[in-house]
Amino acid sequence: MIDSCSSLSCMTLLKHQSYHFPLLFEFKTDQLKFASSFKFQSMWTQHTGCKELIENSWKENVVGCPMHILSTKLKILKAKLKLWNKEVFENVNDYVENAETQLKNIQHQIQTTGHTNSLQNLEKAAHAHLEDALKKQNLFWKDKARVNWHINGDINTKYFHRVTKIKNKTKLISHIRNNNEMITDPDLIAEHIVNYYKWLFSTNTVLQDSLLVDEVIPGLIDEPINTLLTKIPTAEEIKHAVFDMNKDGAPDPDGFGGLFYQKYWEVIKKDVINAVLEFFATG
Repeated sequence: MIDSCSSLSCMTLLKHQSYHFPLLFEFKTDQLKFASSFKFQSMWTQHTGCKELIENSWKENVVGCPMHILSTKLKILKAKLKLWNKEVFENVNDYVENAETQLKNIQHQIQTTGHTNSLQNLEKAAHAHLEDALKKQNLFWKDKARVNWHINGDINTKYFHRVTKIKNKTKLISHIRNNNEMITDPDLIAEHIVNYYKWLFSTNTVLQDSLLVDEVIPGLIDEPINTLLTKIPTAEEIKHAVFDMNKDGAPDPDGFGGLFYQKYWEVIKKDVINAVLEFFATG
């Protein structure tokens, strides 16, 4: 059902000559495609070339304030990771398929010609290669599914793949009401949502006598506590904050989450610390 149907909608119709409202179920098989956003993948950390790529990219000379330097370096790295993923890392599913084929061919040769030390070594290497490929595939679908719990040692790829499909189906907005108008075109739905939030957070809307921030965020702290909270942190406190992040949680809008900052802290720490210190100094 999940594979054959892209969405299911249910509408309540007018009742006529009955005490019950009729329900109209609509099944759709439209394969809507949206541009995928960038997200730093856990499986990339398993590749030996990933750290080297990040180190080389981070050496780019960027001039400006610390916040600009960090933001620009992340943008440069994002572009390089996209290209590296396409040209070097390969498609993770193809990687698994090739590893399985390689192992199958070696085992077939062993069955045909018999065991030799050379073939046994090749089979051992092929097993390790397949294990590495499956691990990367499992991490890929785990990221896609955004499931936090995970049984170490088990290959839950099929489960994560199923969860990902369910999430994609349930998150789909098939129609939205704008006053008395029902919008069903995906492009018009996206445009309506963007325009609504542009209006909601525009200068003319927010800067009124009764500020939006004052309405939704009550004042719960006094001046001494506020002074403590806005105190410039030390480098060690910034590091603790970074490593307290959930490495498997949703990434920032730029696509880099807790895993990236923790895994490559020694490479990026100087720029991260400087950006945080600038924020508190000018806040």
